[in-house]
Amino acid sequence: MFPFSAREGTDAAALPDRVASRVAEERRRILRALSREKNLQFRRRFEGRVLPGLTLAAEEGMGESVVLTENYIHARVRGLRMPPNRLVHIRIDEVEGDAMWGTPVGPPCCQP
Repeated sequence: MFPFSAREGTDAAALPDRVASRVAEERRRILRALSREKNLQFRRRFEGRVLPGLTLAAEEGMGESVVLTENYIHARVRGLRMPPNRLVHIRIDEVEGDAMWGTPVGPPCCQP
């Protein structure tokens, strides 16, 4: 989200009754908080479930990989050291704030 910025010569620049910047900032703050809460609720629905995903990157030195599930959830997977672009199944173990952690389940599938 970003605040409205009128550009001279556009129809929008001539619109009357613009929202005050402090009101716009408060609305943006409320929408960002709502977005974070909805995202957290969505991700928590998958705790304990096994999801297929694609490895994105190995976190060198951390002993984990980042996996993108088929529903666009990024999860860190401890104990999974695989190169990018491998299909795997992970169980979503923990959701906290912006972070998610999972565990590999079974052997990797469909290796290229």
